[in-house]
Amino acid sequence: MALFKQSGDFNQASVNLANLKNNWLVMKKLAGNRPLMAVVKGDAYGHGLVECARTLVAAGAKTLGVMDVREGVTLRKAGVTAPDVYVMAGLDSDNLIQEAVNNNLSVFAYAFDQMASLGIQGGKSGARIKVFLKVDTGMNRLGIPWNLALDFIKRSKDYAYLSVTGLLTHLATVGDDDAMRQLERFWSLCGRAEAILGKPLVNSALSGGAMLAHPDYPDGMSRPGLVLYGVAPVLERDRDGFLALKTFRAPPEGYYFPAAPPPFPVARARTGGEIRGKTDGEPDGKTDGKTDGWTESGTFARSGGRTQEPEPAALLRDEAENREAVETALASLKPVMKVTSRIIQIKNVSKGQAVSYGRTFKVAKDMKLAVVPMGYVHGLSSARSGKAKVLVRGQKVQNVGRICMNLSVFDISHIPTVPIGEEVIILGSRKDGGDVIDPYMEEKGHRQNPYEVLCLFGRLNRRNHVDDVGGPSRDFLF
Repeated sequence: MALFKQSGDFNQASVNLANLKNNWLVMKKLAGNRPLMAVVKGDAYGHGLVECARTLVAAGAKTLGVMDVREGVTLRKAGVTAPDVYVMAGLDSDNLIQEAVNNNLSVFAYAFDQMASLGIQGGKSGARIKVFLKVDTGMNRLGIPWNLALDFIKRSKDYAYLSVTGLLTHLATVGDDDAMRQLERFWSLCGRAEAILGKPLVNSALSGGAMLAHPDYPDGMSRPGLVLYGVAPVLERDRDGFLALKTFRAPPEGYYFPAAPPPFPVARARTGGEIRGKTDGEPDGKTDGKTDGWTESGTFARSGGRTQEPEPAALLRDEAENREAVETALASLKPVMKVTSRIIQIKNVSKGQAVSYGRTFKVAKDMKLAVVPMGYVHGLSSARSGKAKVLVRGQKVQNVGRICMNLSVFDISHIPTVPIGEEVIILGSRKDGGDVIDPYMEEKGHRQNPYEVLCLFGRLNRRNHVDDVGGPSRDFLF
């Protein structure tokens, strides 16, 4: 039996930083002048925290989102110069708060006691802590419940050393009625929050997937995450294949929260062009007969007013243009991670024999099998046993038998000549063409969370970063 000699690990996760930059620019184009928070939490979804953050900052990102204080400190110690790095999971101790202050980190505030600790610790340090107030509008995960949010916002005024950037929420789904209901609640709350705090806020509701599903929602700062790494949601389409995007309709004033006059002029218009509807007075009670572009959503529609926050590009597009912009973005995203292994043994197995633990797979006819040193310890889930497909020489091959801790077996009977040491593509595609492989999304009903897929592959295999420019590969998206 021939042996294959290779230095280092058999399994590799290659991260294409050029494609990461491409995806950032794709989402920036979709957002127009709207600021974005580039989410690099969870070791940049397994792609490498520092390397990805540096790439995104070099491409123009000014705000980053990390999982915890440790990740934020890691970025600061690595010299990442983004003005704002937000700790998304919050802080639960004075020591962590102090560490955040010492490293110029900002925070998501999500509970009364946590906000009090932030305010008190900020006062002791003499440092203003920038916060997003996180509101749970229906996901029932982290955040102050939306029906308690007004009191939460009022309480934030008690702490002089808290600087509230805006409100933030997280959608449980995108593109459906439940998502629209969450956006309505959040939109209504944003207007009340600005009345309470007496200042314009930069509010944040949309993830990258939500940016694609709700391009007309006038978000203040959206938070692309998974899409930056080349993975987009499967969006609903009509029977003619056109995207079936839902149009955001602002609920009547006071529908979710008690109505109150906004402290700034309100222009009831969808665009930054013609202004339709009435305008309320300036904060000092005076009127000059002009609007400065404040929209009902709680974001400035034009930079001619008292803030320089620009208008979300989607507000300047009609429905057809929004659909075209989303289609262009979907087609332009590129996969960032490619996972490969190597064949370490090839064997011929006769009809009637069984393969791997438990003898769950019986050979129906003589087969040529390849043994690959990739298993569940590397991120190839045992739940994919008998279902996972990989690429060998540009052709899909099927897993047979149980996927083991560090080994799996694939049927290569239909490929005439395959040497030991041949590359096996677990996730990605060949640079010179061939099928795109995604072993987790092959069969409907056997979907595995793509966040989990990328995080596991990226963290459990030797990772290297490259700057090669690859072509778009929409089939990769799941």
